[in-house]
Amino acid sequence: MAAGWCSASATVFQILCESGLLPGVLMRNARLKFICHDVHLRVERSDSPFTRGYNAGQVIRVPVAHGEGNYEADAETLQRLEGDGRVLYRYCSADGIVDEQSNINGAAAGIAGIVSDRGNVLGMMPHPENHVEAIMGCTDGRGLFAGSSSISAAPRSAAISASIIPSSLASHAARASERRPN
Repeated sequence: MAAGWCSASATVFQILCESGLLPGVLMRNARLKFICHDVHLRVERSDSPFTRGYNAGQVIRVPVAHGEGNYEADAETLQRLEGDGRVLYRYCSADGIVDEQSNINGAAAGIAGIVSDRGNVLGMMPHPENHVEAIMGCTDGRGLFAGSSSISAAPRSAAISASIIPSSLASHAARASERRPN
């Protein structure tokens, strides 16, 4: 099992696409601006190791921070992703409505996260790892890690993002405490 998401200047999701582990490509955001704020995602399925901590249709709030998060793929690939149930997360409103206004970066079909054909590799642009501790003001990201028992049973080399999570959480927590009003 492997999970990769946007990570500072280089996106692991993009690398997963370029290496052929996931289909598609990540392009500049539709409005050509860097986006850094919380967004809402609708969980499309709850039966994968990456969504077991959620209910299908549940809306979660997680942060994004990217300039090239516009997921694109040809029509045939999008149809295959949809038909195979490989879209796990979509950008949506707080009410779970997938629409153009909620699609912050212009991603095809509002796609925020997909899995490989075997369901063992996840790529997504948002940062659920930054919303797992109450100190961050939200714990909606915890559900992504609920299936971690099956992820931790995977070969160590497959855990692409596991080593960046603790330092990422620590640095974001430090920045959040600096921004808090007195």
